[in-house]
Amino acid sequence: MDNKKIITIIGSGLISILFIILISLCVFIQNLQSTIQNLQTQVNNSINSVNSNINSIDSELSRLIPDIERMLIEQNKKYTNDVYEVLSYNEATGTALVRVAFKLKEYNVNDDVFVIAQTGTLQIKEETVNTAGLFTAEIEMDITKTYNIGYMIEGQIISSEDMFKINLKQLFENIMFNLDISISGSTNTELNVELNYDLNNFYQLYSYKKITEGTIKIYKENVLINTINIVDLINDVNGYQTVKQSVVIGNNIEDEYKIEATLVNDIGYTITRTIFWSEKINK
Repeated sequence: MDNKKIITIIGSGLISILFIILISLCVFIQNLQSTIQNLQTQVNNSINSVNSNINSIDSELSRLIPDIERMLIEQNKKYTNDVYEVLSYNEATGTALVRVAFKLKEYNVNDDVFVIAQTGTLQIKEETVNTAGLFTAEIEMDITKTYNIGYMIEGQIISSEDMFKINLKQLFENIMFNLDISISGSTNTELNVELNYDLNNFYQLYSYKKITEGTIKIYKENVLINTINIVDLINDVNGYQTVKQSVVIGNNIEDEYKIEATLVNDIGYTITRTIFWSEKINK
């Protein structure tokens, strides 16, 4: 075998080996790229999972923080079971008799305990009655004013703490009672003036808010034409009063109407609503 053939054979072998190496290298690189991509995907998934967990923890903390703050506030309070009850209402003086009650976590039997009701510069100080650890006092309050209610202990150490605020007028009138006048019908000969009214009153927690009297007076051209007794129409279930009605009050949209509604709650406080209808006003 001459030298040329030997060189040719060796060269062919080297080329084959290099080709095999090149193919193997390409396969290796492809596998390496695939592995890197898989690792990147796993890393991205892990990052997304961590971010999701962080967001979940952050959301849970945001939800829990107000509860924790309220719990800490409750723990730091030196009193519990603070409530108030409206006993009566005096329409002539615009005042209500309110009973405030609470319990103290710590006190000495010889301490004098007072309820403090502060409105503006006026401070009312009423001594409490201790009944098996429940301190109560009755205070006359102007229903139009807001009172800061607290207590004061006078003994070897004088201490005090605010408990809550009371605005009785807002409390009494915090009911949903809507009045509205609309036009029903499709042609000028069929148009009617219609009164719509609805009441939603939840009084289960405040029995004195129950509506015991209620009327709607309808005036046309300043003449009383109808009176509706709302109480007869009220649906009262589980401390929740509701009524929703529509009634035609006239068939001439050029007439002027005035609606006066009066509601009276269980302690005699009167809530009034008045609306007017005039085609000139409502054009």
